[in-house]
Amino acid sequence: MKIRILRLGETVVYLHAGVLLYGVYVLMIGQGRLMLTAGVSIILHELAHSLAAAVCGYPPDSIELTPVGAVMRMRDDHAVPPLKSFCIVLVGPCMTLTLCCLSLWLAKAGCLHAESARLCFMNNLSILLVNLLPIMPLDGGRILMLMLRGMLREDTARTVMRSVSTVAGAALIMLNLWLTWSRGGWNLSLACTGCFVIYAGSVSAVSGKLNELRELMDRKIRFEQKAAHPCCLVYASDSLTLRHAVKMLHPRKRTVFVRTGEQQICLTDEESVIGAYLRTPGGLVKDSAENA
Repeated sequence: MKIRILRLGETVVYLHAGVLLYGVYVLMIGQGRLMLTAGVSIILHELAHSLAAAVCGYPPDSIELTPVGAVMRMRDDHAVPPLKSFCIVLVGPCMTLTLCCLSLWLAKAGCLHAESARLCFMNNLSILLVNLLPIMPLDGGRILMLMLRGMLREDTARTVMRSVSTVAGAALIMLNLWLTWSRGGWNLSLACTGCFVIYAGSVSAVSGKLNELRELMDRKIRFEQKAAHPCCLVYASDSLTLRHAVKMLHPRKRTVFVRTGEQQICLTDEESVIGAYLRTPGGLVKDSAENA
């Protein structure tokens, strides 16, 4: 389950519900400061990815924050040239490395307490090393994915990466269970990480278009299961594209688009807009209203 928290231009940011549960667990074991530092580093890391993608002309459709990092999705990720894809992936680790160097420089300049600088440095160094592991959705896995795309078919490469992430996640879960059985204690950090590696790997190894279709179908099923649900009105100008309209759908309410015609007000339900978008993604909302 994920919660839509904000929209940055064309990018929708989601928060996975597991982050809240994991946050409570981390606070219970007394690692709140570590989680806060890691959270800021991960957000800056993912922001660098997003800015690089936007500069290259491929702004991400969505970013999902999970307990093991963030998953950035681009709708036409397969259409991005390999060199641009590599640059988009590489800029994330470069940001984390910059944070490592910045923490050392601030400590040397006396602007940051030595203990805080050490925590920031070790945290970012750990993120950098872990992030280069060749499993999805980590950057190392994305680099391996780019290499596999040059040797295998697209669907085969995605299947291989999804399998690698599943095996890695299962290994982390088994390792955590073995450590718990052999040494005692109930620190389940590795098991939680393994579960989300499996989840994030399966999500990120699926094409952006298929993920988008799944989300729209889940939305349709969710509303159909409710006898009554609130609605919200959204103004649609004549220049509003169907792609942008789909991003404006309210996460918890059925959306009705209002368009002022020449002499009348037109109401278009979200089903018509979604149906038109799936047929012609580059169309306009006013066309779906006229054909409804």
